[in-house]
Amino acid sequence: MGAGLSRPIPVQRGIRQGCPISGQLYSLAIEYLLFRLRSKLSGLSLPASCGLERPPTLSAYAEDVSIFVSSQRDVQCLQDTLSLYERASSARVNWAKSSALLLGRWREQVVPSLPGGLQWETEGLKVLGVLFQC
Repeated sequence: MGAGLSRPIPVQRGIRQGCPISGQLYSLAIEYLLFRLRSKLSGLSLPASCGLERPPTLSAYAEDVSIFVSSQRDVQCLQDTLSLYERASSARVNWAKSSALLLGRWREQVVPSLPGGLQWETEGLKVLGVLFQC
């Protein structure tokens, strides 16, 4: 049996927004995406003196996900992973509600281009009520 997507599964029941179990089901559904991103992205470039075993690659709280990229390869990996997840789950990224903050130096001289028409912010970005600025 090869790897890949299964045959389509007809959805015959749903769960209403606000149902107490919906949060747990969402967590189960998104965990594969987060696991794959954690294992494939190189993450945030930090000084060696930080003493971290691995650089941070993402932060997730409910449906708010922050992803740290440091190269065009990371951006491509993000796009590929999102594409696979979208095909498997029918979920979609709302690029109009997404933001990107350009921080620090990049391993490459050229700043990566972003998917979905997303543009780099340089002034600051608010994430879960916390303002991040350069």
